[in-house]
Amino acid sequence: MSSIESVRKSIQPWTSQYGEVRYYVNDWYDLIGDVIESYVNNEWMSPDIKKIKRCKVWFDRQANVHVDGIKDEMIIEVIRSNIEGRYFL
Repeated sequence: MSSIESVRKSIQPWTSQYGEVRYYVNDWYDLIGDVIESYVNNEWMSPDIKKIKRCKVWFDRQANVHVDGIKDEMIIEVIRSNIEGRYFL
């Protein structure tokens, strides 16, 4: 899990009308796109790269990474682990 202090320092929070706080990583593809492209090129069953780029990646209050907009569990795990690596202190 990432450090919530690191996340708070680098990402502005978004709060829903119900009080849920999310920290969206808008530039997530710029951060780990090389890893995603390598995975997609080597995994014949992976989703299309255009679909992957449309995903929403965000942290919750406990600094857990969430990925919305795609169902492929392997690509979700690749995104999660690499984003956590970027925000871990």
